[in-house]
Amino acid sequence: MIFKTIQEPIDVLVAFRKDHSVAIHATKPMTFKWGTTYYQVDGVHLVHSERRGREKVYIFSVSSGALVYRLSFSTETLAWRLEEVCEG
Repeated sequence: MIFKTIQEPIDVLVAFRKDHSVAIHATKPMTFKWGTTYYQVDGVHLVHSERRGREKVYIFSVSSGALVYRLSFSTETLAWRLEEVCEG
């Protein structure tokens, strides 16, 4: 597996489902835009949160085609970032 650190802001289209008991699991990234390219999310594989100082960040591991992407959402800034891309 080859991991490439990106750390760039992205735009994300998200679906929210109300039938889940835990709010973050009800959040599903559907599509994201990195640069000028749109990526359709094929699956969400892992969701977890972590603290970065006082900021709480939710991490989504998603796949699009043959690649896996690590997306983050900051509850402090309400901004999405593409943190990593993984091949293989």
